[in-house]
Amino acid sequence: MPSTLPVLTTPGQGIRNTVPGAGFTFGIDGGAATGVSEIMPGSITTAAMSANLTQLQVFNLTTANILGMFATPVVLIPAPGAGKSIVVDYILFRMIATATSFASGGVVTIGYNGGAAVANTLAAAIINAAGPGTVDTLVVTGASNITATQNAAVQISNATGAFTTGTGNANIFIWYSIV
Repeated sequence: MPSTLPVLTTPGQGIRNTVPGAGFTFGIDGGAATGVSEIMPGSITTAAMSANLTQLQVFNLTTANILGMFATPVVLIPAPGAGKSIVVDYILFRMIATATSFASGGVVTIGYNGGAAVANTLAAAIINAAGPGTVDTLVVTGASNITATQNAAVQISNATGAFTTGTGNANIFIWYSIV
């Protein structure tokens, strides 16, 4: 027995039909079929995707993180599980400085917990930059012969001393996959 759909006569009138358990919605907008499926919020998670697809992790490094990361490295991507490694493709480090600059500190490293760096280091001068202002730094990845540590988180730290005083934050964009 064929089903009957409502007739749309007013431009801008729309209808959505959710397929139970399917995780998507078919839609009609403006009185015409769009032919596009709309993914419902929260219906597809990283757990449902193939792990080796490139993913984007965005991390907000706060003032407290920057001041404390010498003593306590900050986890940017959690450990992926036994027998798996995180492979970092690209990193963009966006420093958002305020009028109160950071001081001291040391070279900044993004690497595996207990293992190798996944990218070239960042000079402390990037964190200590005078503000206010925003500086984007593309961190070069893919240095030869990096040993990917299995089941290790990717974290950020600085090598030779804590940053002092200062305010501001940084956004770290990491494109990666799990193998």
